[in-house]
Amino acid sequence: MSHYDTLEVVSHASAETIRAAYRSLMQRHHPDKHPGDAAMAARAAQLTQAYEVLSEPARRAAYDQGLARALATPERGAARDAGAGTAAAAAEALAARRARLAAVRGQARPPRRPVPKWLWVVSVTGVVLAGLWWGQSRVLAPPTQELASLRRLVEAPDTPEAQRRELLGRKEAWMARDPTLRRLTQEAQARDRAARAFVLIDTPLRVVVGGAGGGTGAWSAAEIEIPEIDLIVGSFESARTLAHLDRHRARLVRELGERLAREDASVLARPYAREQLTRIVLESVNQSIGADARQEYPSTWWESPGRHGVAEVVLRQGFELLRLQAFR
Repeated sequence: MSHYDTLEVVSHASAETIRAAYRSLMQRHHPDKHPGDAAMAARAAQLTQAYEVLSEPARRAAYDQGLARALATPERGAARDAGAGTAAAAAEALAARRARLAAVRGQARPPRRPVPKWLWVVSVTGVVLAGLWWGQSRVLAPPTQELASLRRLVEAPDTPEAQRRELLGRKEAWMARDPTLRRLTQEAQARDRAARAFVLIDTPLRVVVGGAGGGTGAWSAAEIEIPEIDLIVGSFESARTLAHLDRHRARLVRELGERLAREDASVLARPYAREQLTRIVLESVNQSIGADARQEYPSTWWESPGRHGVAEVVLRQGFELLRLQAFR
């Protein structure tokens, strides 16, 4: 079974389709949802391995080439079997050709036709393009293989933290020397960040802020409306964190509303209110799931040091604040 079969997608599926399939399947088969189920754990490991290969363009291209060769092997074998069955006919044809040559031996050979110029041009162009392709593959293959080896070492659980950071330094050195490799790595990093995104709310959240006497200044009470909140979890144990957020989404939203109700409404009316609201959401969610975003964790392939819990809060549509009661 190929990696495409594992993720239940076709071989020409786009990167977005593969990412969506992986996240959907992991939601159903994650070991945290099936404690003690060895089959589910094995299935989750297969999904992770398949996504790691197909989510990186270079690794996916190499995998597709190997898959194509494996599928073509039986056809070549069949062709050899068919050719063996016509060996006698080939021998007879060769004997007939030799007889014809013997019959015309001694006669003058016809003059050779000159090779058309266009054929020379096509041949030389093909050789030049083949040389350029070979040279480019020689340049790109070693860095790609080196990065794959570095990543395996960084993600190994028994690799010391000091060695992880040294390996990540070598990764940065490779990227600095090769613009194409840097672009491919940045694209893979963007895909990884998208895979660590979690939608906390996608319908407007309305909360009365400062209504319990907490408001001061010109805004003693106000209603805040937040259309959407997205969370980006850290790269350390991201799958476990995403599964935890999904299981406790309703509780997290409720506790965030309670936290906002206790805030000072006047603070959210200041010029830097968006940054203040982002901090409130970050602290509330991490406190609810028992994570500390300020603590440093072992480095990962994408972050050094690694981050655990919710690392970023994205307010794509901002928020609105409506004053309910002026301070008296």
